[in-house]
Amino acid sequence: MRGDTCIMRLSMWLLLDELRELGASGSITGGERVLRGARLFPCSEAISADTVCIGSADGLAGGLNEVWLTHGDDIIRVPNASVADVFNRVLYIFERYLLWSTRLRDALHGENPFQAIIDVAHELIPAPMFFGQRNLRILAITHCYSREEVFDEWDEMKSSGTIPMRMLERLKKYNFWLQYPEETDLAVIPALEEYGFSYYHTIYANCRSQGQIWGQLYCYYLQRELSPGVPQLLRYVAKLYERLLTQSQEVLAEQTKIYSPLVDLLDGRLPPEDSVLRLCRKLNWNESTPLVLYKISSIGPERDGVVFDWLCSAVSVIIAKFPRVAAITYQNAVVAVVGGNPEHAQTLLDDISGAISRLAVGEYRCGVSFTFTGLDNIRSYYEQAGSAIELAEGAGIARYFEDCVYTSLINAFKTCADWRSWILPSLLGLIESDRELGAQYYKTLYHLLLNQGRMGDTAKALFIHRNTLAYRLEKLQQLLNVDLRDERTLAYLRFCYSLLAEDYPAG
Repeated sequence: MRGDTCIMRLSMWLLLDELRELGASGSITGGERVLRGARLFPCSEAISADTVCIGSADGLAGGLNEVWLTHGDDIIRVPNASVADVFNRVLYIFERYLLWSTRLRDALHGENPFQAIIDVAHELIPAPMFFGQRNLRILAITHCYSREEVFDEWDEMKSSGTIPMRMLERLKKYNFWLQYPEETDLAVIPALEEYGFSYYHTIYANCRSQGQIWGQLYCYYLQRELSPGVPQLLRYVAKLYERLLTQSQEVLAEQTKIYSPLVDLLDGRLPPEDSVLRLCRKLNWNESTPLVLYKISSIGPERDGVVFDWLCSAVSVIIAKFPRVAAITYQNAVVAVVGGNPEHAQTLLDDISGAISRLAVGEYRCGVSFTFTGLDNIRSYYEQAGSAIELAEGAGIARYFEDCVYTSLINAFKTCADWRSWILPSLLGLIESDRELGAQYYKTLYHLLLNQGRMGDTAKALFIHRNTLAYRLEKLQQLLNVDLRDERTLAYLRFCYSLLAEDYPAG
């Protein structure tokens, strides 16, 4: 952050809040957060614009047993108090806020700065708060409150670090959001009685990154009368988050630069050799390091951009905990290349699968490529992971290319314009012959191939006698002019049937 936007200054509103236990009242029309010190009046020296003046009202208004604090046209009155007591109390307030702001800035450099900042902020803002990214991800939250004190989904937000989807669906049902417009920050939750939220005031401060609203610091306040000093404090904490975001963006920009060779390779471009070497050195990869590519994307043709951003944020937090992993977003997917032993890769995969399940984004899957070495053919392994998402079957979120290799091969082969020219012509003739004569030779051959040439199983599948099957197979060899006892011929015919399965289903 440039300038002094994060230097702690007080306002007349904040002083009034702190002095209310002494019976203070005020007449404040400005109350900007500009105060850095206090002086007694009257005094012979000029008073600076960032100083509050403290003195007895007796000499100013005559006969009043009050101590006045003035700044410009703003006045705070403290009845039945001595100037010394009020002055010392104000000095203590300045010292307390200075210490608080120092601890907040120290929290920027902690192990988990997002949470550390909100923990310190809660000392002077005693209310439920969370710092949320506009993609629904909650990066920090006050954990000391229960859902009975706030709203039903508060516990879920604390445990999963996200705004629950069912909560957003309920809000949409109430027509609060008819859609997910770009300008809407979904970290904002309305604390209105009809939505079941009990707090009287909901306030937030925008946090910007690179000129755009990145997220918000959100606060629920129980008091019916909300002092303007509370949003002033909230805005101050939000500025610290902006400083943290700026630092994070600088780190992200450096990581993007380091991982840019992966994007070039996935696009089919040849990056500078030294950039690939730098990436491999950073991740401690060499030419023999086993690598696996994960692709995390939606299984449908369309995706919700907000949910995708939300998932990217959650997965990035997981990946950051693992060494020897390169991760980027590419073509509406999160791509992670994992180096190291299989147990290491499996642990990461389990964590990613758990995040997708926990975040209730059921339309997402994680495709897993073959193990490989070197980055030269990474585009092929990216396509493998994509094929696994689309074609592999299973109950879990993870889908493995090894479970759909043959189907992927067929699909890839059928992208050739002349794929029909690779099919045995006599097999195509068999289809036409069966159609004209009402025969079942094409279906018979299909079941023979499906049952690996076992006569008994094939006859049962067709509900015919074994002798009838033997007659058909003899006739088939004549019609096709092939040897059905040759395994290479059978493998080729299986390939032909797979190519024709969509246009001429035999099962």
